[in-house]
Amino acid sequence: MDPVLLLKSIDANSLFFAGALVAGIFTPVMLVTMYMRKTYPGYGKWAICELCCSALFFLQAIRGTLGDLAPVILGNVLTCAANVLLVCGMYEFVERKMNPAPLYALSIAFLSGVGYFYFLQNDIRARTILLSAYLAAMHLYAAWPLLGRAPRRRILGFRFTAAVLAMGTLSALVHLVDAIILGDRNTLYSARATYMAFYVGELMVVIGITFSFFILTNERASAELLDANTALASEVKERLKAESALRSEVGERQRLEVELKELAKTDELTGVLNRRGLLEAMEREVQRAYRFTHRLSVMMVDLDYLKKINDTYGHEGGDRALRQVAETCRKILRTVDIVGRLGGDEFAVILPETSIDEASIVGEKLRTATSRTEVQFGGESILLSVSIGIAEWSLSDKTGDSAISEADGALYRAKHDGRNCVRVKNDQVAL
Repeated sequence: MDPVLLLKSIDANSLFFAGALVAGIFTPVMLVTMYMRKTYPGYGKWAICELCCSALFFLQAIRGTLGDLAPVILGNVLTCAANVLLVCGMYEFVERKMNPAPLYALSIAFLSGVGYFYFLQNDIRARTILLSAYLAAMHLYAAWPLLGRAPRRRILGFRFTAAVLAMGTLSALVHLVDAIILGDRNTLYSARATYMAFYVGELMVVIGITFSFFILTNERASAELLDANTALASEVKERLKAESALRSEVGERQRLEVELKELAKTDELTGVLNRRGLLEAMEREVQRAYRFTHRLSVMMVDLDYLKKINDTYGHEGGDRALRQVAETCRKILRTVDIVGRLGGDEFAVILPETSIDEASIVGEKLRTATSRTEVQFGGESILLSVSIGIAEWSLSDKTGDSAISEADGALYRAKHDGRNCVRVKNDQVAL
C-alpha cells in the first residue's frame, strides 16, 4: 500500500484521541511508580510532562468542535509546559547543571508569537512554523545532556532516549522546512502527507519518550544495585581479609602469651625450669601420682664448689659450669623427667613413676657423667662434680613440699660427707 495514501487516509482527530489515551494511561502508571518504588530526580517532572501531553492531545482532538481559543492558546501553553518539564527533568536525571534562562526565553518568545499570530494576525502557517521550530529546539535541548559519555552500564537508555529525541528534532525540522517552502495551509488540518507524517511522528516521539523514562529509571536502578552488590562483595572480601588478619594476630598474640608464660617459668641462664615453673610441675605430678597411686621421687642436685669457680674464673666461668650441669641433666634424664633450677647452684629433678631405688641409680649416673665433664674456659679446663640428695614422695604429702624438703636434707648430708656423692632420705633405703 502506498504510504502517502495511507498517511492521507489517517483522521487527525482520531490520531490525537489515540495520543491522549496513550499518554493518559502512562501518566497514572508513572505517578504510581514514583510513589511505589525508588525513582530519581527529574522523574516527577517527566510524569507531569506526560499529563500535559495527554491534555494537549485531547485539546487537539476536539479542536474545531468547541472553538479554537482553548486548543490554540491552552494547547500551546501545555506544549511549552511539557517541553520545559522534559528538558528540566532530563538535566536533573543525568545530574547536569542547566542555565534555565534560554529555555524560558525561548518558551516565552514562542507563546508571544503564537498569541500575535492568533489574536492580531490569524495565520495558521506562521503558527505552524513557530511550533515546528520550537519543538526542534526543545528536543535538541533535551537530547544535549545525553550526548556526552554515558555512565557505565547505562549506555542503552542514554542512546535510546537520544535517538527518540533526534527523531523528534528531525521530524520537526522537516515539518518546518515544508511549512516554509510549500506551506499553503489555511485550514485546520491539512490532508497533505507531510503534515500527517509530522503528527504521527510527534505521537511516536511522545510514546518513545515515555518508554525512555522507564528505561532510564530501570537502567539506573539496576546499575546502582549492581554497584551496591559489587561494593558489598568488596566490603565482605575486605572484612574477611580483616577477620583473617585479626585471627592471625590473635593467634600470634596467643602464641606470644604462651611463650611469655614459658619464659616466665624458664631459667634464663640454663634454659631449664625456674623455681616457679618447677614448683608448678611438682604440684601437677603430685596430683597425678596421688590420683593413680604411682611412685614419684625428687632429686636435689648441687654443683660443688661454685663459689670457688666464680672466684677463680669469674661469674662467666661459673655460668658456663651451671649451663653444663643443666645440659648433662638433659642428656641423662628421660623426656618425662622434669629438671629445674631453684636458684644459685641448686637444681631439682622430678622423677615420675620412679621409686627411691630407681632414683638412686639415676642419681649415680648423673653424678658420674658430671664428674667426667670438663668445661673449657680461658684456655683451662674446669672439673665439675655434683652432690645429690634423693627422697621419695609419700601419699601423706599432698603438695610435694615434704619430698623436696627431705631430698634437700639428703643433699645436705651428701655435702657433709665430702660432696660428689649421692645420698637418700635416712629412713628410705636405696639398693
